[in-house]
Amino acid sequence: MPAAGPAAKSKAPPPAAASDTFKFKHTPEDAEGRIAELIPDSIQADFGDANWKARLAALEELTTWLEDGVVDDIDSELVVRFLMKKGASEKNFQVSAKLYGVLQLLAERSSTFGRPSAALTIAHMVEKLGDMKLKKPAGDTLIVFAEKTSLNFVLGQGAADQRRLASWT
Repeated sequence: MPAAGPAAKSKAPPPAAASDTFKFKHTPEDAEGRIAELIPDSIQADFGDANWKARLAALEELTTWLEDGVVDDIDSELVVRFLMKKGASEKNFQVSAKLYGVLQLLAERSSTFGRPSAALTIAHMVEKLGDMKLKKPAGDTLIVFAEKTSLNFVLGQGAADQRRLASWT
């Protein structure tokens, strides 16, 4: 009769899909109303401006507002939803890089930042890894997300979006 070794006593890790589940706190409709109450009007207006310099200034103002004590307790999912509504289609690399800096700030300092907030942005940033001007800020933000959530989660979210593409080339 063979003796049961340490391998026999250890349990297998849970399947990746089970450990990487999450649930959004807000529906998109619910988030819209809460964002209007949460984010200062001047930031909302300037972030929607056609001029890239106004959008960049809005992100700088948002960063200052968050760093002045708001970031610790703010509902990060609402801020991320606000940023990605217009930021996902941003064409200016300076504005996008600043946006990723705000996302890093939320990931590092917000007590409410987690998988739902990260999931709203990962696919967008994975796509930007192919952009010469944005691969560093996008990659750095993804690393912070992996540290806050898990590498498995970030890779899973990024790969899930890539699987939908017809071609990887």
